[in-house]
Amino acid sequence: MRRRGVARGSLVAALAVAALPAAGCFDIDARSAEYGNLRVKGAVRDALNGATLAGAAVCVHFPVGNPPPCATSGADGRFDLYPVPAETDALLSVRKSGQEQVLQTVDADEDLDAALLTVSETAIRLLVLGAGGKDNMATGNLLLRALDANGKGVSGVSFAVNPPSGYMRYLDENLAPMQTGGNKTSSSGAAVVVNAAPGDYTVNFAGRECALAGLAWSGTGPGTARSRVERGMSTVTSFACK
Repeated sequence: MRRRGVARGSLVAALAVAALPAAGCFDIDARSAEYGNLRVKGAVRDALNGATLAGAAVCVHFPVGNPPPCATSGADGRFDLYPVPAETDALLSVRKSGQEQVLQTVDADEDLDAALLTVSETAIRLLVLGAGGKDNMATGNLLLRALDANGKGVSGVSFAVNPPSGYMRYLDENLAPMQTGGNKTSSSGAAVVVNAAPGDYTVNFAGRECALAGLAWSGTGPGTARSRVERGMSTVTSFACK
């Protein structure tokens, strides 16, 4: 992983069709990862109402381990996952019965404290259809979020995803897809690409001062990041903006 400036503060990644208050935080610990691994801890929350979710499995989805490191959220929704590979492109998965399997990009060299969210299978279906997509388990979805230090959405950020795939929509202040006139983030700070073909993508971001803060893969230059879509799943990639 390329060393980069890191913005310290709160980040919330939410997949929802209704507004969600900021929940949890994303911080990069002051100490460096030890022995090439780092620790990710935080809370798993329901994206619709922000409630903590017990019994959710949080695992290292990529790089593939045998067996993969996993942790289960407790009664308070908290999890503590170790080891997570440091200084590499990693994906964490959040799984719970009745919920969409959500992947979170991680590219960090220090311990993270992160809120990981998931959403019901019904809610993600409504989001896909609302964005002009179709039920298609051969594709996946990509949620992009620009968030400030308090976990609130940042407006005025534009995203471009390459190669083009699926249907891209910016989300309004209620996290519903905007059908017309949307070419930058609203106060939700969110955009979604539905029915994207599985594979790796470059994400270009502009319009505001944003940084990669551990929840996006490093890009090839300023204003770029990378993410990955897998079939039948939704991937969240987040940016720290101001």
